[in-house]
Amino acid sequence: MRASWAVVVGAAAAVVGSVVWAVSLAVYQQVMEPSGFYVFADGAQSPKLAENNTYWPRDMRQPGILLALAGLVLIGQATVRALVGAGGLGAVWLAGDLWLDRIDIDGRPVAVGLAAAIAPTA
Repeated sequence: MRASWAVVVGAAAAVVGSVVWAVSLAVYQQVMEPSGFYVFADGAQSPKLAENNTYWPRDMRQPGILLALAGLVLIGQATVRALVGAGGLGAVWLAGDLWLDRIDIDGRPVAVGLAAAIAPTA
């Protein structure tokens, strides 16, 4: 049985997108979170809520999701069914991404688990 180029490229895109999303969420997001306090001249303190490089892991998660969904569309040969399925999965995936970001998941084992869990569905 011979696989078409669209299926091979689509599967590769889905796996790469899933891995980029999982690593950005569970590994790099936690590393880039600011910690500590700013101390002002008068001795007042304010928590560090953001710094220059805080947001790039978040910015990488959405393209990872889009790459995985584009892979699904390629595998489905851009039929209406594939587009609707990818759109529905995209909405659910974005909601799950927001929830996982809010509960602050962390760690490489979590990233491996997320990538392994989402790659077969993507």
